[in-house]
Amino acid sequence: MTSKFHLRFPLKLIENILLRISIFGLLSLILIQFFLSNDSIKSIVGNDNNSNVIAIEESATYLSSGWIDIEIRSLSRYKGLKLLKNGEEVEELIRVGNVMQIEVLDGDVIELDATKYDEPVNVRIVGTSDNIKVPHIGQQFESNKNILYLFKTVLSKNGK
Repeated sequence: MTSKFHLRFPLKLIENILLRISIFGLLSLILIQFFLSNDSIKSIVGNDNNSNVIAIEESATYLSSGWIDIEIRSLSRYKGLKLLKNGEEVEELIRVGNVMQIEVLDGDVIELDATKYDEPVNVRIVGTSDNIKVPHIGQQFESNKNILYLFKTVLSKNGK
């Protein structure tokens, strides 16, 4: 009887150790995957050698924004005119007279959808925030029954 007891005890001990290591490994794997899927944590935990890691100054939490004033001559005539930011219609426009103000981030592509109008639509940049490099104040564009690419926003890191 003692030989069976001695044989079962080490097997039970090894089984318990393997079970605990497996559970610890699985929980560690889940925890690591959670941290790597969260951009703000990834930017803190990651190192410079990993190309998948987003630097803190580039993450969405720390992106600086700016604003651009776009003037459209006779804006009240163009009810169906749409301003597009990154291909999507901009809903949060501030309109004052013929001027629309739009908030932008670095790299935003701004377009004008004038496909409903046969006559040319004249657009001009009349103002920007201090941290905007592109577009420049005074730039003019003309659309004629098309979607007009206006500009890709470039923001400076420390003002103009």
